[in-house]
Amino acid sequence: MKNSTQYLKDIFAFLAVAKSRGHHVIPVLFDDCWKAVWNDGNQPEPTPGVHNSQWVQCPGAVQVDDAALKSYVVDIVGTFKNSDTVVLWDLYNEVGNSGKIVNSLPFCIKIFEWARSANPTQPVSSGWWNGDIAFDPINEYILT
Repeated sequence: MKNSTQYLKDIFAFLAVAKSRGHHVIPVLFDDCWKAVWNDGNQPEPTPGVHNSQWVQCPGAVQVDDAALKSYVVDIVGTFKNSDTVVLWDLYNEVGNSGKIVNSLPFCIKIFEWARSANPTQPVSSGWWNGDIAFDPINEYILT
């Protein structure tokens, strides 16, 4: 895995390209969609014609300690908290997907706390995606 300095440089480069083309971005930091296990390094090639064929959850089933995840969130959001190219932060895509349902809520709450501690000028959000009653605790949290 790239070190955090190189990762931030890559994000700076990406945002510079987006800005040069008049685009705004919505970075997504975490995701409960699709495959539960990922690996560092080169990733498998997408399967042609298959939607999100190699998409992976983050952090998924990979064990990462809270200190590392907090550092990831605070470093990225804090570094780009004043970027006019970042329109908002989608902190956690499809919270509870892949059968996790409310098991993802405690982690979601931490992510919001960590991101807000970086004092971004952009809004922080998480996409509401499932109206099933089992998701009510998640939806109530992210809609407040």
